[in-house]
Amino acid sequence: MTQVFTNLDYQAEVDLLIRLGSRLTGSKHHQELVNHVETRLQSMGYAVHSDEFSLKYMPPFTSTPSLTVDEHPIDISSVFPYSGFTSPEGITGKLVKLRATLPPWSSAQGRIAIVEISNPSISAEALVKSWEGSQSRGSQGNPLLPATIAGLSIARAKANGVRAVIFAWDGTISPAAAANQYLPFTFDYQDIPVVFTAGEASRRVIEATEKGKSAKIAMPSTGLEDASTRTIWAVAEGEKSDETILVVTHTDGLNVIEENGHIGGLQLAQDVLATKPTRTHVFVFVSGHMRIPAVTKHGQATTKWLQDHPEWWRGERGERKAIAGLVIEHLGAMEYVDDPAEGVLRRTGRPMRELLYANTQELATLLKNEWNGMEPGQTSVAKPSAFIQFGEGEPLSQRSIPNVALVSTPIYLLAEWKGNENELIDLEGMIRQINSFRKLRELAEKMDTQAFGIPIEASPIQYAFQGVSLAIAAGKFWLGQNQ
Repeated sequence: MTQVFTNLDYQAEVDLLIRLGSRLTGSKHHQELVNHVETRLQSMGYAVHSDEFSLKYMPPFTSTPSLTVDEHPIDISSVFPYSGFTSPEGITGKLVKLRATLPPWSSAQGRIAIVEISNPSISAEALVKSWEGSQSRGSQGNPLLPATIAGLSIARAKANGVRAVIFAWDGTISPAAAANQYLPFTFDYQDIPVVFTAGEASRRVIEATEKGKSAKIAMPSTGLEDASTRTIWAVAEGEKSDETILVVTHTDGLNVIEENGHIGGLQLAQDVLATKPTRTHVFVFVSGHMRIPAVTKHGQATTKWLQDHPEWWRGERGERKAIAGLVIEHLGAMEYVDDPAEGVLRRTGRPMRELLYANTQELATLLKNEWNGMEPGQTSVAKPSAFIQFGEGEPLSQRSIPNVALVSTPIYLLAEWKGNENELIDLEGMIRQINSFRKLRELAEKMDTQAFGIPIEASPIQYAFQGVSLAIAAGKFWLGQNQ
């Protein structure tokens, strides 16, 4: 008998995300989305479990952050999340420029440090390996990597008495692409104000430094607040109660792409109810992705759920065994290309190249045969590397759970978008991706456990090679402004 599946109202879900806007972890709008997902699951007939946890939350600034030199405003591209805040009057200090490579922070004690940073184009293969037969991903620049590398030394700036830090993007990224980026987002509270500038603003602030001028930075805030957030999850029991399929996404994000994975998660949750599944399904809607230090010291936010609920995946005595995972993120992303020379970020009208992981050879082959996503017939499958797997599939791979994970990475992914968010998403492409996950779920119901394959483990040689590749990528960042 053919199963009849009904579709969600995808446009209504997209419209909700656009209406809510930024949904940072612990914020009012993030909680509204979590409540919405919970209500949808309950309306399907699920009993929804809720794992609540507390965190320190940085509320929106009480007024727009500002940077001034000689009473003249200089545009701030973005603020380093959870870096710090000031009184409404701000802080003033003499500007001093430091080299980007291992900045000598002690030279900026009691001052405002300027560090020029670069967003070089890096070979995608340095960060993302591919299974044999997949197309090359070429080279691209994305501010996530350089912003994260720059953030690694902020604690030392604080320890050396630096009053504030300005990371000045050089000419390798346009002001349009640098605007409102929520980067880096993986650090705990730093207790020192840090901002980014780009384009003409970077030139002006560096020129002011060379003239020995002072600057004022104001990031007015009431300070960190006690807040709470929650991961919600639901279970559809199957005939094989000892085996589980995990369907994972996260609910916090910045725009209509980051994160919209709940749409796919809800669709699969609805599909499962059409008939009793063969295998037990666990649908996990994780919170904490945009505030990882609040939930885990290592890995992505799903790490916490896996640690808290080994009974649903670990397979030891009395526990269920997860035989596969489907991780859904960043559906329907359209491509934008940065043009630093012209200072613009252009919509190309093309779909963003998918970043689609499989952590076994068998699943990679399955994807090549069955996936029909943003670019039908042009499926490339990424292989988790020795050190890096982007997105919430990483915790599953670390625990040797065979999984497929979609986590495309457009340049605007972590930006609070001020334009028309409908232009970021292709609804038809998103539907094809969701339908591909639906098909994978159906196939996973029928496959023998052994057919999912054994997740890859890196050899010492692979660790060494990947380490060298990452070192080269980091070197391009540190030295980019001198090339």
